[in-house]
Amino acid sequence: DLEMVDFLDEHALPAGSNEPLWERYLLAMYFISTIFTTVGFGDISAVNTAERAYVMLMMYLGTLVFGTLLSEIQNAVSQLRRLVRSRGRLVQQIKDFLRENEVPASLERKILSFVHFETSVRQRIDLKDTALHSIPPELSLQLQQYLHRDLLYEIPIFKISHPFKGQLLIDLFAQLREETFCKGVAIQTV
Repeated sequence: DLEMVDFLDEHALPAGSNEPLWERYLLAMYFISTIFTTVGFGDISAVNTAERAYVMLMMYLGTLVFGTLLSEIQNAVSQLRRLVRSRGRLVQQIKDFLRENEVPASLERKILSFVHFETSVRQRIDLKDTALHSIPPELSLQLQQYLHRDLLYEIPIFKISHPFKGQLLIDLFAQLREETFCKGVAIQTV
């Protein structure tokens, strides 16, 4: 019992019963909250009722923020796992198809390498399309213009000054579509 009194005195926790009942309840809540939130009684601790009330509020607020952050991290990891599983299923289906048809190993590696690349590119394109279709057309055109600024402004014909150049480029931005091609394959021949 003497050890408990020493602990209470050391951490400025009154052991007597001369405080009002509500202060004793607050002190008990402070003690329990400090233990259950794993904050603990360190070198610095609250010494009066107002400080204890404030510290308890901050402990629970911190617990809520920490819980929310953990939830957000869990959601992000879950979404990433879902994408990886989806890609894995597709790759496995293609691999099964190739093996059923006895496709040579070298060709199979090339095909699977392309599928891995294509699925990651396709996810990025789908995200961009979702973003572009979620905003008004005027903002969508401005976003497309920004996203493709390095591409179209480098084409020599678009470097000329013309009164209709702005609208022409905006119309071109709206029509741009991304395509993926195999490495080493000619895209167009003349």
